[in-house]
Amino acid sequence: MTLPQRSPFAGYLWRGSCSLGQLTPNGAAQQQRMGHDLRGIYVDRLKFLPETFDPSTMRLRSTDVWRTRQSAENLMIGLYGNDALARGLTSPTFQIETLPAEIDYLTFNTLRCPRIQQLVDSIQRDSKILRHIALDQHSFQTQLSEMVQAGPTKMNQMSSNNMIIMEDLVDAILPRVCHGFPLQCDVGRNDDDAARNQRQGDESRCITAAMADECLIVLAAQNEENWRDGKGIRELLQLGIGSLTGDIRANLQDAVQEPGASVHAPFRLYSAHDTTLLPLLGMLDSADMRWPPYASNLVFELWKSPTKEHFVRVLYNGRVVITKSNWCDLGWCPLDIVLNYLGQFVVDDLTTKCEWRAPE
Repeated sequence: MTLPQRSPFAGYLWRGSCSLGQLTPNGAAQQQRMGHDLRGIYVDRLKFLPETFDPSTMRLRSTDVWRTRQSAENLMIGLYGNDALARGLTSPTFQIETLPAEIDYLTFNTLRCPRIQQLVDSIQRDSKILRHIALDQHSFQTQLSEMVQAGPTKMNQMSSNNMIIMEDLVDAILPRVCHGFPLQCDVGRNDDDAARNQRQGDESRCITAAMADECLIVLAAQNEENWRDGKGIRELLQLGIGSLTGDIRANLQDAVQEPGASVHAPFRLYSAHDTTLLPLLGMLDSADMRWPPYASNLVFELWKSPTKEHFVRVLYNGRVVITKSNWCDLGWCPLDIVLNYLGQFVVDDLTTKCEWRAPE
């Protein structure tokens, strides 16, 4: 975050915090660029959205997390705010809807759905692929964990769950990569200054770019099993993102209604997390299950052909989603096929299905 220099205490009382997951100025700039790019497509080229902001044309939704709200705000600044200022107009006010974390469904809500944690634990426990990765990567992950100076309690927790340790390592390393900062070194917590400086100069004790790339490769293999291919994955996705999938499905259905038949905002934005995107990609059977880069976006477009037929295009970071099973060409997939496919992940009576079950 940017240090507020107007504060009388700035510079000597507060040196900045290390709160996890803050949106940095670089992150805000990424979101504004994405909003600008969306404007070039949907306002300037396709005329899908009006030139000036009209709140009736969009609905904005975010998890109630500072960085995701800021992400939505900055995307909208790029989409409409900067253009308004360039025209000498007042920047529009954007209303962003949130839900309390306890009842939100843009992330896996294990508090309200204990069955989710059971299914996650089952995949972690029973997957031969994940066990193989854990054994194969144990020394590598331990080495990296020491370099990012994970505490003993954290290390014990991570050692029992291979997926958690790699996600934590990626979260610790990639912000430095993206901001051009030096990667972590194992400088020794109990060293004096001279020993610490000497060890920090030893590149063998520092994370390298190749090691960071290896983290992403391992995490991609884990993601495939955890969010797409694991045993019981359909039930996990139904309970974890079924409600969000239902929203997407309903949005597509609403959009094909005759004008005036329903209240419909043609542009709908959901600002969430990598742990929202990955299950959605797994639900779509995406061939690409790599860790989502910052400012990643998944776009569902509804098109109408000259013969009045409706088709859906699904883009991930600007490219058509390629599916592992080729269940449909998501560059131009008939709407009814998409609706039927999404429907298998939307369940009724979620409260009952979310109850914890005694082991069989």
